Amino acid sequence: MSEATVVEKKPGFVCDMDEDELMDQKPIATTTAAATNANVQAWGADDDDDVSGSILKSTGPPYVKVSANQPARIAFIPGAKIFGAPVHYEGVNKKYYLCESKTGTPAKCCKKFGEAKGRAAAYVFQYTNADAKTGKMAAGVAPTLQISIFTMSRSNWEDVRGAVEEGGSVYDSDYRISVTEGQLTRKVAIVSRVARWREIEKQALELAAPFLVDQSQLTRALGRPFTGSANFPEASLGDVAAL
Repeated sequence: MSEATVVEKKPGFVCDMDEDELMDQKPIATTTAAATNANVQAWGADDDDDVSGSILKSTGPPYVKVSANQPARIAFIPGAKIFGAPVHYEGVNKKYYLCESKTGTPAKCCKKFGEAKGRAAAYVFQYTNADAKTGKMAAGVAPTLQISIFTMSRSNWEDVRGAVEEGGSVYDSDYRISVTEGQLTRKVAIVSRVARWREIEKQALELAAPFLVDQSQLTRALGRPFTGSANFPEASLGDVAAL
């Protein structure tokens, strides 16, 4: 039986100095040895990946992303809360901002962007060996999983709840998340009435356990605070088409 594994993305490195600036740097004379950060480690390029894997690890789970003819298959994790908040979407920089308004008292974010809309985020099991074009899995194939963050609009959540049969639960099924070419709205549909992660239930729940302890990343997934100091140029037709 396959073990459930988490797929991690490795971050890149950025140098904020150009070549001339680097050439201009002069050595600084010191009489004492420079302090060494205990987190700094070294490894050979041909060495085993134990050290590099621990240093270059991802800082969090990936987001569920879909494109035309590239759906995702997910299942909601029992015991995992769904976090939500009213947010504003800024289309030029493609960022979400948490709404700070109170009842009867609009904040500067609403004055800038207009009315906020609901957004939710949840940890989910994402199947990494489902068919890339259909999201389906053949009978007898053991699922492989990763923990991902699934963000939802109000309509997405209504599709999830609306697909549940009478007497059933959101946790019973697997869902296919897809988008049609040229459309912005994602579609949510049940792809299996019985969640396939149940076939490796023990491993799946062990994989999810650390995320259920600390769900702070779901709060960050909703959006960032709006400070009002950012520069927002006017959106063009090209910006709107790219959303």
